[in-house]
Amino acid sequence: MQINSLLSGNLWEIYEIYSISMSDLYYPIPLENISTPPISIYCVGNIELLHSLNKSISIVGSRHPDKYGIEMTEYFSDIIAKNKITIISGLALGIDSISHRQALRNSSPTIAVIPGSFDNLYPKLHRGLALEIVKNGGLLISEYLCNKNVDKDSFKRRNRIIAGLSPCTLVTEALVRSGSLITARYAFDFDREVFAVPGNIDNKMSAGCNFLISEETNIAKLALSPEAIIQYMNWN
Repeated sequence: MQINSLLSGNLWEIYEIYSISMSDLYYPIPLENISTPPISIYCVGNIELLHSLNKSISIVGSRHPDKYGIEMTEYFSDIIAKNKITIISGLALGIDSISHRQALRNSSPTIAVIPGSFDNLYPKLHRGLALEIVKNGGLLISEYLCNKNVDKDSFKRRNRIIAGLSPCTLVTEALVRSGSLITARYAFDFDREVFAVPGNIDNKMSAGCNFLISEETNIAKLALSPEAIIQYMNWN
């Protein structure tokens, strides 16, 4: 495993970037089974989490959730974190950051997959959250080492890693046309379990989740409680 030195500055203390290729023992086995596995991933933090992904869940959703979306994300991620199940998300605004913070509040591990490189951490607003994740035994993952700004393609590539790392993905609130549904579709195509929290049929913020659950797509299972997901995944 090649180890590089992370940029230091006002935000970061000195951490190491681990360069993990497909031939490395730390390369996540779940990623080997997706259609387009990254040739290498770059990690900052507790890489031992890559050996316990069988008990992890990817939680995704809207960057601008409403009150219901916030409450549901806090509820599901809080119980999941209390059961020491690793929460994986994308460090984005909204539901991603809520999920990471609930894990931190419960001293539970969390993994953030970022769309850019570590020297262009996105979003800038969450640099403090990224540092807190690393300091508390979590992990940051990127497909890029440096000099990579985010674009439409890098978000999609990030989403496939989020979906591929975990045996299941939970969407708590999302629009029909959103990156969260792209992640759910990746998870479904990768033969992972997909769960979605239902919402009011007249609320556009819940339209994505309702669409995933509907007979029209049959992509997601109905998520009525975090305990039901834990039981279904045999994490008791």
